[in-house]
Amino acid sequence: MRKILSLMVVVVATFSIAGLAMAAPPDSTTRSGGLHFVAGPDATITGTGALNITGEVAGAGQTATGTLSYDLTVTTGCINPGSKDQEPSGLQSTTTSVDESFDLRPTRQGRATINETTNDPTTSGRECPRPMRATIVDVTYTNVVLTISSTSGTVTASWAEISN
Repeated sequence: MRKILSLMVVVVATFSIAGLAMAAPPDSTTRSGGLHFVAGPDATITGTGALNITGEVAGAGQTATGTLSYDLTVTTGCINPGSKDQEPSGLQSTTTSVDESFDLRPTRQGRATINETTNDPTTSGRECPRPMRATIVDVTYTNVVLTISSTSGTVTASWAEISN
């Protein structure tokens, strides 16, 4: 038993050190009608800083639509090219509110797979003194709400915060 527990600690530490994303289940879910989650939903931040939501719903009938809303906070800094192990300076954070819609294509018996990925965050608008360049230091998604609607009902999943 100790060997298994030790191995689990090593595996979790390895994933954390490697910076691999861990799936986050929602803080809350609600539903009305026959539409319901059968897998997930889970949220992860990709290696490029985008938000990825995956899961599966059942009871969707022939069509379903999704909406994803969130606030994205990107922290950027300036760094000298060629500087080894230097920390970015002049940190600035900007927050943007986003609402996006997408269609789901139900497969067999009204099931639909969710695999929605947002656009990658950028450093656009960030200016740094020459020869420094802008770099993303941190990405945080807050007030994340996923809503799936069909003629048979609505399901909603919410996350207060997802960060890398």
